[in-house]
Formats: sequence, structure tokens, C-alpha cells
Amino acid sequence: MSQSHAGTVVVAMSGGVDSSVAAWLLKEQGYEVVGLYAECWEASSDEGAGACAVDDYQDVAYTAAVLDIPYLRVNLVDAYRRQVFAHLLAGYARGHAPNPDILCNRHIKFHDLYQHARGLGMTYFATGHYARNVDGQLYKGVDSSKDQSYFLYAVNPQVLAKVLFPLGGMSKTEVRSLARQAGLPAADKPDSMGICFVGQQKFPQFLSQYLPAKAGDFVDLEGQVVGQHQGAHLYTIGQRRGLGLGGPGERWYVVAKDMPRNQVIVHRGSHPQMFTTTVELHESRFIGLVPDPAAAYRWWAKIRHGGNDERCVVRHIRPVAVLAGAAEDRSYQAEVRFSQPQQALSVGQSVVFYEDQRCMGGGVIMRLIS
Repeated sequence: MSQSHAGTVVVAMSGGVDSSVAAWLLKEQGYEVVGLYAECWEASSDEGAGACAVDDYQDVAYTAAVLDIPYLRVNLVDAYRRQVFAHLLAGYARGHAPNPDILCNRHIKFHDLYQHARGLGMTYFATGHYARNVDGQLYKGVDSSKDQSYFLYAVNPQVLAKVLFPLGGMSKTEVRSLARQAGLPAADKPDSMGICFVGQQKFPQFLSQYLPAKAGDFVDLEGQVVGQHQGAHLYTIGQRRGLGLGGPGERWYVVAKDMPRNQVIVHRGSHPQMFTTTVELHESRFIGLVPDPAAAYRWWAKIRHGGNDERCVVRHIRPVAVLAGAAEDRSYQAEVRFSQPQQALSVGQSVVFYEDQRCMGGGVIMRLIS
């Protein structure tokens, strides 16, 4: 027999299995559930993403019919272009490695969509993320292979206090099983991949629609030209696939990029220049903590989603000069020193901190120090 709850939960529904099961679980628990779909890409687009958006919305409609819950569509196309996609393009144009999913969660799902949910008289806002909310603090999902807390560190803590993550204590296998048990249309739908709200694309071709190709040289560490590329912004530090460089010897790796010269610096095999011990972060945020600028916090760090946790010391934390919003959502600069050198870090990449299972916050790399 399901446990009964009072109140309205607005669920951010994407048409996928995770948000569908989240809505089903909450209804089983006795909540009044409302589905809310964010339209973030033009349905008329010929770029592939628009067609995916149409399919996803239809899946939301089918799921809502099975669950017998109301659902609404919110047009956030302009907000997404301005707050997420424009930053993505600007970052790549500078040769950085921005993470659109983190921006998307902070600005679109847990701000704009959340505000629409408030207008519907919500008691709670829910998503299908694999993470846990324990008394307003963010924790990893129990399924380490699916944990998504990395993408959520920048969510406003005041918003987080009103968020439910029904899947946080479950594995993906359990979620799929429940979806089949409930007869949900997305039970066997493949997981969404690629850019947040855009979907899986052939990224170089997709990016080239917005950042025109600009042919340049692959050069080795001695400055010798070893090949040609179609734009330095299309490559990431540490990349070894898709370079189109052959010949005898070890694989070529991207070691660095010289954006003013449109050059991609490569080397056969790994090289010390690809490793970094200390980075400086900006746009850092902390959850449930007002950091002491004189303190040195010994935490674990995750430098990419799905990566290993690495020992680090976070210090020299200082608030930015202009603070936007509430004190609980202040932005900081900080320095991170890793216990072991980290390979293939890039400006624009996010570093997220943990104390055991609890997410303490994170920030964006603005400078590689050493």
C-alpha cells in the first residue's frame, strides 16, 4: 500500500524513462502530480534537435495519459538560447570546454521552469536526476554509475530545499523495471545523450553551424606542422580520437591549443604538459557552507562526470566583488590543489567538491596554474 502525502508536486518531464518513473513514484506516494515540459529548442528546426523535441513532447503526453495527470508545456526557447547556448558557443570560440548541462540545470530547469512550477501552486518540484536531497543538502545518488550530482552543484540552495529526487536511492535497472511494471511508454526508450535539451548530435558538425570552420595547422611541440584541421575550437585537451593524424608510432594527443593562431598542439603519446596540479576557479558556489577565506578544505574533487574522485585542498576562497542574489547563493573564486596531477584539464571545465557522499559545491576552471 502506497504512503499518502499531501501537496502538489510539479515534475520536470522530458519524455524519458527517468522523469516518467519519478512522476509515477510520486503519484503512488499520494501526491497530486503535474507534469511540466520545457520546450528549449524550436520544433521547426532542421538541425535534428527540433525533431527530437517534438518526439519528447509526444512521449510526455503519452506518459501523462497513462498516469492520468495534467501536463503543460513551457516555451523557454529564448531563455535557453540566451542563458545556455550562447555561453556554450562563446566558450568554444575561446577554446574553452564549457559544460552546458550545469548551466542548463542552474538557469533553465531549476530557475525558469521552477518559477513556472511555483506559479502552479507547487508544494515541491521534482526531477528524474540520480541524486539525493537530505535536509536541503545535495548528496550523490546511490547508483555511482548514474550519479548526477556533478551537474547540480550550482543550483540555488534556496531552490534545492524544495526539490525532490525520487530516483536518488535507486539504480537504473530498478527504474527500468518499475517503468515496465507501470506500463510507461518510455520503459525501453534509450537514455538521452549529448547537449542538454538539444540531444545527441554529431558535435563537430552541429557546432560548425554556429561557429564557422576555420582551417588551421596541427603542430607538434617543436612547432612543426604535422597536419591540418577545420577549427581549433572543435578539439579538446587530451583528445586522441578523430584527429585524422596517422603514421607510425604512438597515438597523437591534443596537448594544448593556440586560439589566436588557430593551432592545435599535438604530441605522440602522453606528455607532462597535459597534466595539471593546481587550478584557479571562478563562479564557485558552495552548498550549506559559508566558506572561511583563511581555511583550507580537504575534500574530494570530481573533474568530470563519471570520473574518479580525487583528493584535493580548496583554499584562498574569496567572494566576487559584486554579489547577485541572496547570500546563500554567492559566487566565489578559489584555488584547488590536487594530491595527484590531473590529465587533460581545460579552462571552462567544472570541478565539483565532495565530503564523502555530500556535494559541497564546485566551480569553473578559469586558469591552469601549474
